[in-house]
Amino acid sequence: VPFHHIDTDEFHNMAQAIKACPTYLPACRATLAGPQMLARDAEATQETEITLADSLEFGLVLTGDGYRSKHKKRQYHNHQLLTVSGPVFLGMADTTGEPGTAQDIFEEFEEVMESLEPKVKIRIMLGVLDTPSPNVAAWTLLMEKFTRQIWQGCMAHDIALCMKDIAKLQVTIDMKLACKSLVIWINNHPA
Repeated sequence: VPFHHIDTDEFHNMAQAIKACPTYLPACRATLAGPQMLARDAEATQETEITLADSLEFGLVLTGDGYRSKHKKRQYHNHQLLTVSGPVFLGMADTTGEPGTAQDIFEEFEEVMESLEPKVKIRIMLGVLDTPSPNVAAWTLLMEKFTRQIWQGCMAHDIALCMKDIAKLQVTIDMKLACKSLVIWINNHPA
C-alpha cells in the first residue's frame, strides 16, 4: 500500500470518526511503543527474512519513490525490495529541504545498498526510480557503481505523465464535460 494513502483527507476523517465512537479506546503511544511494538517488529523481521530467502534465487528489484505530505508539508523517500513473494520495506527517509540532484539521489541509494547483506545486495538485478531528470542522471551513476544492475524509470510514472498530457487536450476536456453532464442528467431522471 503506498505510504501516501495515510496522508489523505479520507483517512484523517476516518480517524476522527473512530475517535468519536464512545466504546472505542485506542491504544496509547506508550502501549504501542512497548511490548506490542517489539513483538510486531520481530514478526515483521522474521517475515522479511523468509520472503528474502524464498526470493534470492529469482533476483530482486530495488525501488524508491517519494511523496509530499500535504498535511505536514514534508518530503519523504521510501525504499523497497520487490520480490516474487511481495515487497520488502527497507526504510523511509525524510528529505525535506534537502537538494535533489543526481548525486544526492545516488548517495541515498548507495547508502541503502550498503546497508543490505551481501547475499541480498548481489541479487539485485534491477533498480527502478522516478523519471525526472535528476533521477535519470542518477541511473548512470548507480550503474557505474553497481555494475551488475540496470537502472531505469518507472513505467507507471511514465504512463501517469502521459495521461496528464492527454487530460490537457481539448478533446479530452470536452469529453469529460459531456460525460459529467450525462451522469448528472441520469442521476436527476430516475427510471
